[in-house]
Amino acid sequence: MKNKEPKISVIMPVYNAEKTIERAILSIINQTYNNIELILINDGSTDGTENIMKSYLEKENKIDIKYYFQKNSGPSIAKNLGIDMAKGEYILFVDSDDTISENYIESLVINQKEDTLIGASYKIIRDTEKNDNGIIITNKIYDIRNEILNDLVIGNLNGFVVLYLFNKEQMKDIYFEKDIRYMEDTLFLIKYIINNNINNIIYLKDVYYNYYQTDGSITNNTNKIIKNILSFTNSIRKIENIIPKEEKELKEICKKNRANRISKLIENNVSKIRERKILKEYQKSEEIKQIIKELIEDCNINKVYKLYLKFTMNSPYILFLAYVKIREILKKMK
Repeated sequence: MKNKEPKISVIMPVYNAEKTIERAILSIINQTYNNIELILINDGSTDGTENIMKSYLEKENKIDIKYYFQKNSGPSIAKNLGIDMAKGEYILFVDSDDTISENYIESLVINQKEDTLIGASYKIIRDTEKNDNGIIITNKIYDIRNEILNDLVIGNLNGFVVLYLFNKEQMKDIYFEKDIRYMEDTLFLIKYIINNNINNIIYLKDVYYNYYQTDGSITNNTNKIIKNILSFTNSIRKIENIIPKEEKELKEICKKNRANRISKLIENNVSKIRERKILKEYQKSEEIKQIIKELIEDCNINKVYKLYLKFTMNSPYILFLAYVKIREILKKMK
């Protein structure tokens, strides 16, 4: 089916993935559905990734494989380039360290319906010695638009774009935002649903996206505490801003959710501080001070947690470190 106008465009942004890119490519080539173009976007890789990808361009594959190179600009810009290059009726996103089950694309295509988003289940595969891999199956069928948006906003509905098949024609002017690190998928998904009046989401059983979770994944990077908090806060606010003004109830849910989710992220990140220098930078940051001030004034945050926020901003290093150690011990005792 090479050189035929493809029905499905699979967009795969790639950066320094020499250990995983081959399995990702093979999972696309080995699909039971072959009317596919695979668009590989090399986001400025500096390892052996480029050679592996180019080797597949020279092979006789049952699918069409295209390759593009860009200077390192991040996954959002890579995906946007892929969207512009795609020739298929539908678009699917797959990350370069993950794989999809053999029937993945075929199942998503067969089940396509008007005004409906078709999604898959996913497996979490951790590259650790512990055998703690999990299968996440969403059995719920969404048939109310506000319920879809509500669950996306509060985090009850999976916002990973890799789980869904998108109609290319319906993606006009919908792109990933390049200036955010958190929830760019959720933001993209909400735009797509609002712009196209999507009223239904159906999740398929026995169709799996295999998500490989490693210590090096961008989503597990907790070194830059302040940047994490600021980026997350920015993302939450962007999501709140794209909800239509007439959706007053949903706007209010967004506001409550913003306070709760930012608070949890602050707690998770601040508890990982181990250096005096990082704590000082955190406590002196004017942007962090403003976020903390807003949370303390927010009626959705309980008094105990407000005291905790004040403590993290004013505590001496030794006292803060003692708190972190006690917290770790209490967690292990649970």
